[in-house]
Amino acid sequence: MDGIPAQASLGSEPSHRDMRAHPHPTASAAPVRVFLVEDSPKIRERLVEGISMAGKVEVVGCADTEAGAQDSLARLDCDVVVLDLDLKQGNGLRVLQWLRAGSTRTRPVVIVFTNYVMSHYRTQSLRLGADFFFDKARDFDRVLEVIQGVAPEA
Repeated sequence: MDGIPAQASLGSEPSHRDMRAHPHPTASAAPVRVFLVEDSPKIRERLVEGISMAGKVEVVGCADTEAGAQDSLARLDCDVVVLDLDLKQGNGLRVLQWLRAGSTRTRPVVIVFTNYVMSHYRTQSLRLGADFFFDKARDFDRVLEVIQGVAPEA
């Protein structure tokens, strides 16, 4: 059951997370700031393209290593992090753990987007604080839907 929000039970239909759990500052109607942690240039390009078509959303940065992600995320405020588990150096689970340890100024929505969809990766990701867990092979559109769900209404 890919795309399970952290607060959903394993038996429920995947859906958007409860927006009250991570309110987005919509008063200013600022665009949703998305940071990509992805080592595949093709997937990164496809994500940037898909995100750019959504209104009120912008990609503020990308990294393909654990250290690069942590360095950039420590300096940037973002609303959403799309996180691969397998990186050129390091791994996404450590980035997730670092994010949830309060190492950033904001608490972004974290979408794990990976080819590693075995149940132990899903369980560990959700336990470490991922808001969503999606399969790269099947759930590309669902990642975009979640990001659009964070965006303020036009």
